[in-house]
Amino acid sequence: MTTTTGPTAAAPVTGEQLPGRPRPAASPRQRPDTSDERCRHGRGTPRLLPPDFADYRALRLVREHRCTRVYRGIGTDGQAVAVKTVCADASAPALARVGNEADVLSHLAGLAFVPRLTRTGSHGPFTFLVSEWRTGVTLDDLTKHLDVSLADRSPAAAEAFGDLALALSTAFRLLHQHGVVHGDINSGNVLVSDSGVTVIDFDSATFTGHDRTPPTGISWKYTAGYAAPERLTPRPAPPQPASDQYALAALLYRLAEQRHHVHPHGTPQDLVRRASRPLPPLTRWPVHHWPRLQHVLTRALSHHPADRYPTLAAFDHALATALLLPAAGCNSHHTKDHSR
Repeated sequence: MTTTTGPTAAAPVTGEQLPGRPRPAASPRQRPDTSDERCRHGRGTPRLLPPDFADYRALRLVREHRCTRVYRGIGTDGQAVAVKTVCADASAPALARVGNEADVLSHLAGLAFVPRLTRTGSHGPFTFLVSEWRTGVTLDDLTKHLDVSLADRSPAAAEAFGDLALALSTAFRLLHQHGVVHGDINSGNVLVSDSGVTVIDFDSATFTGHDRTPPTGISWKYTAGYAAPERLTPRPAPPQPASDQYALAALLYRLAEQRHHVHPHGTPQDLVRRASRPLPPLTRWPVHHWPRLQHVLTRALSHHPADRYPTLAAFDHALATALLLPAAGCNSHHTKDHSR
């Protein structure tokens, strides 16, 4: 038996288009999280989704973690979809995050860089969420691609970083302006394609408006190496705009340096201690091209939230300004008006 809720027709995709650079298509990959639920089916092995369910056919598994799996599928209309499933008898936090993601995607309907929610429901032992399929490479794969160009320190490679940094900052600024904090910004939750960037995995997102209350029973994910110090607790509080800013800056630091600003392994206490140290200076090609990038990322990666930019929009403005002012002898095409 299948039960469903939510929209079944395609909604028009509108919103601000983002700059992007051509990349080969690929599937998203799984990123680790810190949620504490355990699969109840023994040894953490989730049940498999049957090839045909509801009005969809599952084509291949692309991500998995404990009771949660994501498949690439196809609908009866021939459209490619992403199907996220959670075992119906999974832990309460895992089930709560599926409902939370559906609420957030519904709220963000129409934004060009957010997958459109198609359907939610249950089928046999599964709770599922269906959204449009977006092609692209994750930033995990993109950093490998960029690393090929780093030895040349070419102006084209520096410009590629600038394009991508602005696209990412614009996307997350727009999320915040629409009242949503993503909550788990990391290199596995952004896809890059010919048409720009796509932000995925909103199950730990929160609303900033006072008229919205977080779902009960949810556990908030974070990813080590990106999470702000204030989130590195055994049971993280809901993410805040300042923690999203920190995670975005950590992501840009990794893109620029091809390494994390803090070693991502160890206990939460280890991570907090490392994050309290001075930020390692940028040394690779982007900072040579845009020397003001160091100041922008250093402030956004401040240990204390009050020392960061007051909003992500302010961070976006500072980043855009830094990318408009290349070092002497460097030319930049980043002339977009980023006034607020």
